[in-house]
Amino acid sequence: MSDEQLNKKFLSMLESTPDTTDFSNGEGYVLQDPEVIDEIQKYFLDRFGSYYVAGRTLDDSNSILYGAFLRAFAVDKKYREWGQTFYSLHPDEGTDFCYNPEFEKVLLKKNRKNKLDQIENH
Repeated sequence: MSDEQLNKKFLSMLESTPDTTDFSNGEGYVLQDPEVIDEIQKYFLDRFGSYYVAGRTLDDSNSILYGAFLRAFAVDKKYREWGQTFYSLHPDEGTDFCYNPEFEKVLLKKNRKNKLDQIENH
């Protein structure tokens, strides 16, 4: 799969983010699916070996994948995507506002279904 195809795939898997200066400056976050974030982050870490090498390589080469990389790693431990990586490392510095609160219900339902499937399969 080409980098262009991978980028399109990764971006289509992520919840959309607002195109606002407020979002870029830490005014809220977008909830992301943990499975999606884990998959995208794993791809970059497997391909490049580390976050630092991936970031430098993608940025220096003007790779189309750089945007997907930045988004996947601008996520904190609660899978909240922030407009800048800084806020994923310091979420208390950002505003506690969720741009897609309805997605939390989707995630809870998905997690519940996964747990029920695990119980049925044991």
